[in-house]
Amino acid sequence: MTSQTHFPTVGIIGAGQMARMLIEAASRLNIDIKLFSKDLAESAALIANNIVIGSVENYAELTSFAAGTKVVTFDA
Repeated sequence: MTSQTHFPTVGIIGAGQMARMLIEAASRLNIDIKLFSKDLAESAALIANNIVIGSVENYAELTSFAAGTKVVTFDA
């Protein structure tokens, strides 16, 4: 009998190349990623399944984004 470990959702603020590589690695480990991007044309946004479009200067958008995750990291 096998069981699959369920990992909490990881939030990434920023959608550059490093975020894209993190999404690719997380996918192989069945880790869900929630991405906060300024637009859909950013590198990581092109491959992410769960994307929130917003501004890092908007506190309400960031707070709402983080509420659906267990941990948040930044792509700077």
